Amino acid sequence: MPSRTRTTGPSRSLIELMNAYGKYFETEFKSHFASLPEELNESRDAVLSVPMKYSDLVKYDPIAESFENVLSSIEVANTVLNDRSRELNPVEYRLRPRLVDLPESRQRTLESLRMRDRGKFFSFECMVSDVQIVMGYIKTAAYHCKDCGVDVKVPQKIARQRKKPRFCKSCFDIAIEKDGTPPPIPPGWLELDVEECEYEDIQYLKLTNWVPRPEKPAPDPITHINAVMDDELVSTLKEGQFVKVNAIVEIDHLPGRDYVKDTRRVLVLRILSVEEIQGLEYSTREEMAEKFRMLEAEDEDDY
Repeated sequence: MPSRTRTTGPSRSLIELMNAYGKYFETEFKSHFASLPEELNESRDAVLSVPMKYSDLVKYDPIAESFENVLSSIEVANTVLNDRSRELNPVEYRLRPRLVDLPESRQRTLESLRMRDRGKFFSFECMVSDVQIVMGYIKTAAYHCKDCGVDVKVPQKIARQRKKPRFCKSCFDIAIEKDGTPPPIPPGWLELDVEECEYEDIQYLKLTNWVPRPEKPAPDPITHINAVMDDELVSTLKEGQFVKVNAIVEIDHLPGRDYVKDTRRVLVLRILSVEEIQGLEYSTREEMAEKFRMLEAEDEDDY
């Protein structure tokens, strides 16, 4: 039986993307790596946000094209960033790249979002109207094969059914080499290894499309949308705060339902980064809260 040739390692497009991010970080952040803050050097397993300006990133091909799947692109940036930083500073910490400074073409309002925007990323000016407790999710599930002893890592998504391999690929390959044909029953007994799973903090918020700018009228109607942020961003926002969020538009099931019970869907924002807003109309949070209560009351009167 002729032997099969298998290609291992990253694809050519992935290598090109990693090289592009490598050039970007070497150009923009090399001095930053060499002089990290003292408080970070003294802590272990610390996490620090690293802002990546959109206008700088798009100068490096093929980073701009990779934004068709922006989450995957940022994961590549995350890998490259931490590899390069460890080469220059051996302290145990973790850097988290955050995409900021999106162009005007990516500025949107919450009320303009539709299902056709799924998977796209935009920038929104909004108010944080509710903050929920911090929780976590399985970012990468770890499975162990009780037959051959191989460990398998499977990336997961927030609020989705946990993904599990259909069979053990290692056991499958062993059976092929032994008998020359695929086994009739998928081989391998994979079980979840809870302690070896990778977990990440997440926090849900409710965002509202009201930002008190002197040059802009109050929105009509007031629109709310749920959002989720992760890792070092959790616990950084408070109710009543006005922020610019850069986020991916995703689809979620209705609260209290799931994908099996119901076909209806709602939009949710996966926050990539948070920026401050300048030039607000009101000087104190009390003034802003009172104005917002008036707007909500006017909205209720319309029904």
